[in-house]
Amino acid sequence: MAVIGHVGSLTLALSRLCGLGSSMWGAPLPHAEPFRVEWDGNQWNCAAWPA
Repeated sequence: MAVIGHVGSLTLALSRLCGLGSSMWGAPLPHAEPFRVEWDGNQWNCAAWPA
């Protein structure tokens, strides 16, 4: 599945979904850079936040 949106809303939604909370404040997702978000059966995981 691909999710396309605006940097601010995607950064907020994905950081909360992956349990990163406010630690991503000031580190928005880069434009047009895909990265993997996985479901392990219990929770969502972001293995690496793009820099």
